Amino acid sequence: MAENKTKRSNNSFKLLNIRVGEEINFLYDESIIVKVSSDKNQVEFDGESCSISALAIKILIEKYGWSENIQVNGWRYFTKDGIALSDLRDRIESTKIDE
Repeated sequence: MAENKTKRSNNSFKLLNIRVGEEINFLYDESIIVKVSSDKNQVEFDGESCSISALAIKILIEKYGWSENIQVNGWRYFTKDGIALSDLRDRIESTKIDE
């Protein structure tokens, strides 16, 4: 029998109630501060704009020596107020269920 699973929508800053212009931090180094540049998934760092996942990959390769052929979920590598963005989404969704 097939399970009835609903696919979650893509994460976005709008979904997380993070506004364009707000700052988020890299999980492993809070001195790496990134500015949100779109409601979806774009961030600005060192004058360049890219997706949150592309930036996570860039930092992990350049600063931490990770393999160049990695794929990561960037939402797991950035935080807002000390909470990983992927965890923030889980909290928001569980709050909606409880209401």
